[in-house]
Amino acid sequence: MNSNELNIQSHLASSGAHSDSKPREGGGLQGQQPLEGLKSKGPFGPENSALQSLGEPLSQEELKKRSEELNRG
Repeated sequence: MNSNELNIQSHLASSGAHSDSKPREGGGLQGQQPLEGLKSKGPFGPENSALQSLGEPLSQEELKKRSEELNRG
């Protein structure tokens, strides 16, 4: 990029004060409902059918063997 192509972007606020700038939509502490995220119903957990489709976890030996296979490359 050529230095002649760079431009300075103007500030959104007319006075330069942060409180004068337009509020951003969709979140942040200055959004319309800043504490809405604290009203969640708890942690998400997958359905039992999804957990059963995963199968049994690999043993330490199998994990070590797989790790060596992937790190050869």
